[in-house]
Amino acid sequence: MKFCMRCMTQYDDKHKKCPECGFEEGAQPFNSRCLEPGVILCDRYIVGMPLNISSWFVRYIGWDALTNRRVTLYEYSPARFAVRNIGEAGLTVLKKNEFYRYMERFVKKAQLLAQLHLPDNVADVYEVFEKNNTSYAVSQYAEGMTLSEYIEKNGAVSPQMTEKMFLPVLRSVDRLHESGFIIGGFSPEDILVMEDGSLFLCSYLENALLNITDDRTDITDKERRKYYAYERLQATDQPSLQPACDVYSAAVIMHSVMGVPVPEAEERDRLFERKHKDSLRLASSYRIRLDSNKEAALRNASYVDAAFRTPDMDSFIKELLEDKRVKIISKKGPALPVWARVMIPAVCAALIAGGTVLFIMKNRAPSLQERMIVTREELSPGLTVVPAADGLGQTEAAELLKGSGLIAELLGREVRADTEPDRVIFQSIPAGTIVEKNTVVGMTLSAAPPAETAPEADGSFAMLDLTLLSRREAERLLSENGLAAEIREEKDEQTAAGLVISQQPAAGSMVKAGDRVTLTVSLGRPLLKVPDISGKDSTEAVGVLTEAGFVPMLIYGDQNGSEADGRVISQSVEADTELPKGSPVIVTVNSGSELSKVPSVTGLSRKEAAERLAAAGFALGIYAEGESAAEGVVISQFPAADSPAKTGSEVTVVLAEGQPAAEVNISPVKKSLSVGDEFVLKISCVNIPDLVSVNYELSEEGVIEPVYIDKQTLSMTFKALKAGSVTVEISYGSIVKHCSVEVTD
Repeated sequence: MKFCMRCMTQYDDKHKKCPECGFEEGAQPFNSRCLEPGVILCDRYIVGMPLNISSWFVRYIGWDALTNRRVTLYEYSPARFAVRNIGEAGLTVLKKNEFYRYMERFVKKAQLLAQLHLPDNVADVYEVFEKNNTSYAVSQYAEGMTLSEYIEKNGAVSPQMTEKMFLPVLRSVDRLHESGFIIGGFSPEDILVMEDGSLFLCSYLENALLNITDDRTDITDKERRKYYAYERLQATDQPSLQPACDVYSAAVIMHSVMGVPVPEAEERDRLFERKHKDSLRLASSYRIRLDSNKEAALRNASYVDAAFRTPDMDSFIKELLEDKRVKIISKKGPALPVWARVMIPAVCAALIAGGTVLFIMKNRAPSLQERMIVTREELSPGLTVVPAADGLGQTEAAELLKGSGLIAELLGREVRADTEPDRVIFQSIPAGTIVEKNTVVGMTLSAAPPAETAPEADGSFAMLDLTLLSRREAERLLSENGLAAEIREEKDEQTAAGLVISQQPAAGSMVKAGDRVTLTVSLGRPLLKVPDISGKDSTEAVGVLTEAGFVPMLIYGDQNGSEADGRVISQSVEADTELPKGSPVIVTVNSGSELSKVPSVTGLSRKEAAERLAAAGFALGIYAEGESAAEGVVISQFPAADSPAKTGSEVTVVLAEGQPAAEVNISPVKKSLSVGDEFVLKISCVNIPDLVSVNYELSEEGVIEPVYIDKQTLSMTFKALKAGSVTVEISYGSIVKHCSVEVTD
């Protein structure tokens, strides 16, 4: 008997093709990234043909010889960081730091799932292990028709049946969220329709890594892309993983099942930017008979802008089943800057994870007499300004940050031949930024190049310095030098989890091959209990959380008057839950007041910032230590751009004192190309502290589109889509540059 490598059925040796699926014996995967079918992992798992190949993973069908069942094998295989040479099982890692950093994230997510008792309609994760210089996750295998195939075969489903099919899955995803795992979005290809008509969420594990990349090909299938939230399709090293991502996928898939055409999130966003219209139309406009409450619930859960979307699955389920009238959240006001959507700050993602966020944009611009500019020497309670730690020693930098109410965390070290060792060469939050107290500021230290010394006559050699390296990298170096590793773990106030805190023998000590080296590895910051702030005034709640060592992040919600204005409705983490010091706790505050979206004023002068804020209904407050406020440009603001705040409240900014003149230069200023061609618009920024504030705009949509943005240089690659003329505008404050583009057939 032998196994079919495509369906894992056993059949008689006399057959050359599988009687079940017709697979021909000896056929190989078309992609060299795949393992050869028949490879056995951990003396247990037989690897079959690939089920799916993405830029991050190869997913195989497999057979568990111990339990005699089919399984799904996820192989971490990022194409941009590693390759597999033909005939070899092991991966050759090209970019070690990136490869192992992201692999660690994948392993942690898979291990979390392996420890959970997952719902019956979600594929279970059995085991996580390392092999072939990479990691694997073994998951439950299920057979059924994909939801996309089901829709194609059976056509649109009634709203009543759609709700009946999806509610169990929605509840299961909500349970995943409660356990700390967020999928990050899914498509009809990730959902199976079983024989009894129920839904089964099968392939979802790799989705959590979709936008940890600058490669736009992660979701190559355009049909799949439209089911992912806009924030999940961005080029960023900071994945936007919020419950609202899964809410969006569920809601737009439900629209699709009922027969509503679903446009891509990027297309929807562009249309709203130009015409303030949403191309995802209401189900009722297609003569689908849907209860108005359920239609409102689906619309709220489908907003392309996460700030307006239903924030979590529990809220979505409640709105779907709500007897009382559900209101469609209103999205009005000026369009968001395009660049701000390309480079979404991580803090904005955190602001959407609590309760329902309501916005009522104020259209009236106050007169000059109504504008208020306040200069202050103290910030509001709970806020602080990040100092400059660059160039300081480790201890001095940590003390400086601690004095500002911040938490210093070591992120590692880099060899710098031109810099004194143990000096800060990078800090994760730029100096001058206004943040909440207890915010963690990461620091990278400089390291001297390792001294090249020949081994002694007895074979001994100088011990390497492994401190602040990742555990994996340290173990690799020890193995390469014939040394054995003994690992100890402990909590550490200043060292990021997974990095080596100390070693024994110390660096420089003489050791021999076979010696044992003890590494103490950080488990991260100590755990603290989250206090109960329910029912407290928002100011008091901020104080209690800050004092307890957490970062309070306020959002505004509505509970139909059940709580007084300004009182806490809910907190994202239950009281007495233990979290690392410096963790954010999202606080939903009841608001009966009018709310507006805070505009971005970074890069503007004092006068320009005051005018823009006044037009949006806010006052300008300038934080300046010492004598008077500078007349430079705004380098940071609080609340952050795009976050909700009470109309009429104050937005505090930091002005760059003596800031040199900002410059923006682009090249070329004219470009001619043919349809299908690409060109790079080089962008050079000088004396601009916050590159997120550099914006771009197209005078005409559809002629060209950006396909890549270099986050370091800001240079943009555009592709010509159709014949026409278009102007690319690059701006920063009052600086505006134009590139004229002509596209011919």
